[in-house]
Amino acid sequence: MEENNNSRIATFEQFKKAIQNMSLDNLVLKQTPKMTKYNTSQVKQYLENPVSNQENLRKVIDNLCEVYPQLKSIVEYLPNNACLNYVLLPIKKPSENSYKKVAEYVKKLNINNEYIQGIHHNFKYDTFFAYEIEDDTHYFLKVLPQQYCRICGRDMFGCFVVEFNFSYFNGKEKLIYGDDFGRIAYPDEFKKKYAKYQKDKTKYLWQPLEYGIATKYDTTQIDYSIPPFVGLFNNLVEIEDMRQLAKAKAENDVWKILSMEIPLRDNSDKNNDFKVDMDVIEYFMQLAKDQVPDGIGIIPSPLPVQSIKLSENTANQRNELENSIKLLFQNSGFADCLFGGAKGVTELKYSVKVDEQRLFGLYRQYENIINKKIYMKFKDSYRVKILDMSNIRKEEITDELLKVAQVSAPCKNAMMASLGFEPADILGMTSLENDVLKLYEAWKPLQSSYTQSTNEGGRPSNDNQVKEDGKVEDV
Repeated sequence: MEENNNSRIATFEQFKKAIQNMSLDNLVLKQTPKMTKYNTSQVKQYLENPVSNQENLRKVIDNLCEVYPQLKSIVEYLPNNACLNYVLLPIKKPSENSYKKVAEYVKKLNINNEYIQGIHHNFKYDTFFAYEIEDDTHYFLKVLPQQYCRICGRDMFGCFVVEFNFSYFNGKEKLIYGDDFGRIAYPDEFKKKYAKYQKDKTKYLWQPLEYGIATKYDTTQIDYSIPPFVGLFNNLVEIEDMRQLAKAKAENDVWKILSMEIPLRDNSDKNNDFKVDMDVIEYFMQLAKDQVPDGIGIIPSPLPVQSIKLSENTANQRNELENSIKLLFQNSGFADCLFGGAKGVTELKYSVKVDEQRLFGLYRQYENIINKKIYMKFKDSYRVKILDMSNIRKEEITDELLKVAQVSAPCKNAMMASLGFEPADILGMTSLENDVLKLYEAWKPLQSSYTQSTNEGGRPSNDNQVKEDGKVEDV
């Protein structure tokens, strides 16, 4: 009896060993390491104290935009469709000469290039800090390091006043004094004010910049900056988790377990009395393993077991992932149909109109900056008006202006501006076509039934009338 027990124990130990050697590692859900280096608790901690973690929040949004293309699409959606098309409106009685001077000056500012980069910063980081560099023929904005800038109020033009922390140049003096090749990265104003800072590092740590500019996405608070879309972090993590789960489930779907039933002796009074020895079982198990492809496991069992397929409802998995992505776009405030979701035309139309409002507040800030520059140079002569439009509804706005222009409303300049032409361009094109090329003489509308004039009624008059017999008779 003891011998049988020992044999049974040995058999079960071999059976246990055979089960443990099965290659079923992939049945365990594998978590692929995420590329993002931040976790939910970190981001939550940053948001609880945004003033002290502004730089950390900017690093978070930079990292998230690199890792998650969905967030990058959201952040760049409106900036990529912004268009700073503008008209010049007279404040006093205009003259051709003064209009031309102001138009040429504003064209030099190249606002659809320089200021558009500011809108990209606004939607990504909330605040855009820059320094104006200008001469008689050129103008561009030098982006400033945000962690060394702050807004300290507004001036009489409604523009934000920028202060700079001059400790930035400690150990970086070459940026303002020049390197071995004489290259200077910052204008003279920084050099002069850094010299004051070195004399009193407490009093002159923060100093206002004469040509510094700032614009802000969220103007309800100006003491600190929070990236507008950093709150979507949890949604992005959820999408990543759902992707990894769907991937693991897809791998499990191809797995099967095949059971090799071990026969028992008939009419035997012994427990676990197998007809074959364990070494024979292991031998045939190995033969079977050598023949089946990866993804199929084999187990020996004295109990009847059917083929087991480790699959789940893939439709439910896809729905869970799609719902997570849809929730991300809903929480961003944009319609998911803009990013390949629902295809409702009406939904898209009204969603775009709401989305554009986020741009128009920034347009007003850039208007203030330009109008301040016009006033400082030309006094109260003209002001810039940036059209409330984006590239998404560009054609619709142009059609509306055309209809109004057709009833003689004074909006031809606005219509041309909606097409992307600046006031200086319109002046130049008008002079070229009318005075130089005289295209109004050479280019005439094609004659058709729509452009030809007709009599009041009846058939056209004719000096000859055809009789019934076919002869022509003078009338």
